[in-house]
Amino acid sequence: MDPSQGPRGQLMAPEVLAGALKARRLFLFLDYDGTLMPFSGDPGRVVPDGELLGLLAALLQKPGWKVGIVSGRALEDLRRLFPVSGFFLVGSHGAEIQDGQGQVLRSDDPAEFRRLLGGIREALKDVDLGEGVLLEEKPYALALHYRQAPEGLPSESLDAFRRACQPAVERGILQWLWGDQVVEVRTARAHKGTAVDQILAQQPPGVHPVYLGDDATDEDAFRALQGRGTTVRVGAEDRATQARYQFRNVSEVRRFLKAVVD
Repeated sequence: MDPSQGPRGQLMAPEVLAGALKARRLFLFLDYDGTLMPFSGDPGRVVPDGELLGLLAALLQKPGWKVGIVSGRALEDLRRLFPVSGFFLVGSHGAEIQDGQGQVLRSDDPAEFRRLLGGIREALKDVDLGEGVLLEEKPYALALHYRQAPEGLPSESLDAFRRACQPAVERGILQWLWGDQVVEVRTARAHKGTAVDQILAQQPPGVHPVYLGDDATDEDAFRALQGRGTTVRVGAEDRATQARYQFRNVSEVRRFLKAVVD
């Protein structure tokens, strides 16, 4: 079946969904870029504001409630962005997991990936990727961002990136990801769905998982939670998703968090 003809999330008012969930003990899984915070051409400049940190801290004060921040960013980056204890942190699309006490639950050996990604970078060192195109290396992924590229991603840049990465993709070590103005290869050994499964397996009975995310990488978590959680895709565009509900933008996510706290 054509993926574009798949199911759509039901548009839901943030306050209505928050009201429906308030009576339950929740484990809130929240994607970072594009969900908690708007995108930026420079990911290093996306820093959580005081209001957001205050809302998340208030959620942690609710008896039995837990909060997980989920991202393609490295775990080290998430620790810098969320230095307060209590948050579960899922980095590198699920290859790195830290619990609320700071204990690392999963951290795949990055040595093989450092060598592999280093080889890809070496293959691209003489390639002019184009104005505004940024190559970002993470512990378990390599991303080609073109949000700041005035002419979009040049086809020559994409072709060079694909040629450099394809051998590892064909060997099953890496897999392709297509996001919002980013093309990425990541480890094929973990994803956000496996991370959510691992975390929930250690939780007491009665905890209801809620997952909010905006892009293709979050679909793995939406699938993992089908039939046992509440899933919300964030984004105004009409596209297929495994999430049950939909918020239009980051502002509606913020309204949802405020409603849950209040």
